[in-house]
Amino acid sequence: MENKERIQLAVIVVGLAVLVFFLVRNLKAARKRPSNPAVSVQSQAQPSSPPAVPVRRFADKTLRLQENKWEAPWGRDPFRALSDTTGRIVELQLRGISFSPAKKGYAYINDQIVTIGDSIGGYTVSRIEKDRVLLTRSAQTFILTFIDNDGH
Repeated sequence: MENKERIQLAVIVVGLAVLVFFLVRNLKAARKRPSNPAVSVQSQAQPSSPPAVPVRRFADKTLRLQENKWEAPWGRDPFRALSDTTGRIVELQLRGISFSPAKKGYAYINDQIVTIGDSIGGYTVSRIEKDRVLLTRSAQTFILTFIDNDGH
């Protein structure tokens, strides 16, 4: 064997010896430790009764409310896009626009009559024109138009 190979072999043997030393030391320490470190020595010496947990019974009314929530419709589907590929808001449908003699505009959106300043579906009506409604959400403005017979 050459000198270089002897040095490599010596390093490997020393490394293995150190590894075995730490493994044995940790195994001995693990045997001495209690199985549940959160339990103190005093509580191990005295047998303890199970902790008193207050049993909370729900009233029939509460259970009925939870059942009603379970069976209630979701409302807006969170996985459906708020706008289609043309940028049109999908969750709102403009069904009609009307103006009073005082030229105040009213819009019929999703079976609800709204006017300027009203809120619908998280949007605020900012302007009503003869063929469209301008809606704002945060700093964005959206234009809601009538849907054609073919859905566009």
